[in-house]
Amino acid sequence: MVHQFIGLITVRTGSSRLPKKALLPIKGRCTIEHLIDRSKLIHGLDKLILCTSTEKTDDILEHIAYKNDIACFRGSLEDKLERWNEAIKKYGADFFVAIDGDDLFADPYLINLSINQMRKKPCDFLDIPKDLVCGGAEYCIATSALRRVCEIKDTKDTEMMWVYFKDTGLFGVRYLNVPDPIYHNKKIRMTLDYLEDLEFFKRVFNEFNTDKNDIPLRKILRVLEKKPEIAKINFFRQEQFLQNQKNKTKLVLKKPLNNKTVQTTNSWRFCGNEFKYVREVLESGFGSSTSGNMNTRLERAFTKRFGVKFAVTSNSGTSTLHQALAAFGVGPGDEVIIPPLTVIMCGYAVLYTGAKPVFADIDPDTFLLDPLDIERKITKKTKAIMAVHLYGQVCDMEAIMSIAKKHNLYVLEDCAECYLGTDNKGRIGGTIGHIGSFSFENSKHLSTGDGGILTTNNEKLAERMRKFGGMGFKNIRALSGQVRKNKDIFQDPKYLRHDTFGWNYRLPEVAAAVGLAQLEQIDFLVNKRKEIAAKYIEVLKKCDFLIPQEVTNGYINSYWTFAAKYEGEEKKGISWYKFRKKFMENGGDGIYAAWALVYNEPIMKTIDKEGKFFEDLPPQALHLKGFLKNINCPNAEMIQPKIMQFTTNQGIEKDMKIQISALRKTINYFN
Repeated sequence: MVHQFIGLITVRTGSSRLPKKALLPIKGRCTIEHLIDRSKLIHGLDKLILCTSTEKTDDILEHIAYKNDIACFRGSLEDKLERWNEAIKKYGADFFVAIDGDDLFADPYLINLSINQMRKKPCDFLDIPKDLVCGGAEYCIATSALRRVCEIKDTKDTEMMWVYFKDTGLFGVRYLNVPDPIYHNKKIRMTLDYLEDLEFFKRVFNEFNTDKNDIPLRKILRVLEKKPEIAKINFFRQEQFLQNQKNKTKLVLKKPLNNKTVQTTNSWRFCGNEFKYVREVLESGFGSSTSGNMNTRLERAFTKRFGVKFAVTSNSGTSTLHQALAAFGVGPGDEVIIPPLTVIMCGYAVLYTGAKPVFADIDPDTFLLDPLDIERKITKKTKAIMAVHLYGQVCDMEAIMSIAKKHNLYVLEDCAECYLGTDNKGRIGGTIGHIGSFSFENSKHLSTGDGGILTTNNEKLAERMRKFGGMGFKNIRALSGQVRKNKDIFQDPKYLRHDTFGWNYRLPEVAAAVGLAQLEQIDFLVNKRKEIAAKYIEVLKKCDFLIPQEVTNGYINSYWTFAAKYEGEEKKGISWYKFRKKFMENGGDGIYAAWALVYNEPIMKTIDKEGKFFEDLPPQALHLKGFLKNINCPNAEMIQPKIMQFTTNQGIEKDMKIQISALRKTINYFN
């Protein structure tokens, strides 16, 4: 996945200390035009946008932007963060560089450096080193973090915006790494705020005898080293400038977000519009329940975010699997290929239909379905393949879809643990097969307490799934779960409501309200998990007995959990249990084991031997007796007892450090 970066040149004509400073002339061009010229040299940007207010006085800035062939966005006068947020909604980007309109010598080299560092190792906020020359570099920010800040702040006065990213404890912050010492100089000031600053910039232009603002900052700094009197023109203003910034810096949040609160609960995940949307449902008196207002809004937003035609909400990620298989026409006598290393609900969903699960082995490194074994397990009875994107990693869908096409099979992607995971073609898990199934259970990337959602590009499958989960109401269609369209008809005693068999798998409106708010924060929530996963990976680079789940080249893992294969028993003589105990003694949350293989669960063996769902009742599934014959999954048998799952749901940097420190200490202890 290639991240998109945009540059937002943030400027207004209004200024109390230096009126209309953006329009002041230097060498025949106004200062903002000089900055535009310089910003065009930032080759790492996909788009450059001048970002100003809707005030009449800023009309001229829009004219300047278009005259200089760059885009212009106009938004809130007071709220800089909201202005950025709206600009990004319009133009789209994963990250943006906040180019201050006062920083005439903001260096393209340093900004490209920050973009490259963000591409290689993304974070929420790439800060500027404190000893870097003032005005030489700019902040690089994840748009998901910006959206989150806009949700939690409780003021429009966001001039000193950095405080929301650095001081809430909610975001991953790193410093730009600038090796060249020439840039580390706190005795030089390169930002336009006072008349003396303007004189400084004019002097530098004259020194190079140029009217073009393309001089590398390194060259400027070399000249200032030789001629310190130029830097003295305005540097005496720096102390006043910093004090003014300090006086303006304030953190105003909608509700307390102190680290203690965040550390002891998972409530940090619900700081968006959850309460607002739930209140809308309650204030409607659940009037929308018959038309599915919140469900409809969630579904539409989901289709837009995932790039599919249809989405259908459901009351759990197990129900979604059942709905999908039913829509495929899976029934008694059919077989569905699933992995043994997954939750038992994958097997249950197949059994619900009366079909039999057939277990294909896994790859020992990725822990995912092995396409070669899938093909070996196909019979004349095979109807579908359930590809489980385990722990956040997308299966080899290219191979699986090829096999499915060859044998005329359906493919169901179980994405319960995989939100925004992608394959090497950039395709999002859940959008590649015939149907994608997602879970909103409380531990997942997005949570409504419980719930789920299905995705597909096939209208017939969408309608079947919606009807099957909506009690078979005949008014239900692929895009709508509305059942009461005309009161006179609906209240007619002769009215016949149901033309399809179905279950009651509908998602409550309150849950859909929470889901909609969660979806609005999906990038932030997923990036949090990826952030701590990157830290785990860094620690394990020096460990030869704990091997991370392999991420195939070009794929992106969304890390519902961080899974690793433990080989300490063989290599160190240290049991799985002993390592876990020491990890917890060192402050770790705990280490989760992989689930028992589906076919090893006691109930599966009971069904296989006796056709019973309950030991104390007569058989209820005699047709399923013997369904566990001829199982051969040696890789799954070998890998399951070795897997260690480390938590990835930490909301703040402090909590992440606790887990990372515990892992590092434990590894060092046994080394």
